[in-house]
Amino acid sequence: MSTKYIAVLRQSGGCDYTIGCGIEVVKLDAESMDDAQRECEALLENNYWDVESRLDSITVHEVTRSSEMDLNRTCKEIAKRKKDELREDEEKRHVRNSLP
Repeated sequence: MSTKYIAVLRQSGGCDYTIGCGIEVVKLDAESMDDAQRECEALLENNYWDVESRLDSITVHEVTRSSEMDLNRTCKEIAKRKKDELREDEEKRHVRNSLP
């Protein structure tokens, strides 16, 4: 299995009420940590060198394992659980209300 690298780029400031504003995650095409660092230097030179887009930090991560979630299936399962919980709560309320 090949090692993958990602870089988390953080800009200063940010935005009000936005999750992850000023944060970008970039997949790097690198064979080593040194290659990843060089690729980040190229990113800086090409995209983030001026005052308006200057970064506060770049953190390079070595990713040896990843997994994608089946969001469609997971959201359906969550919706079913929530629906079942609501039905059970409704049944409990109905039983309580029908007691003398």
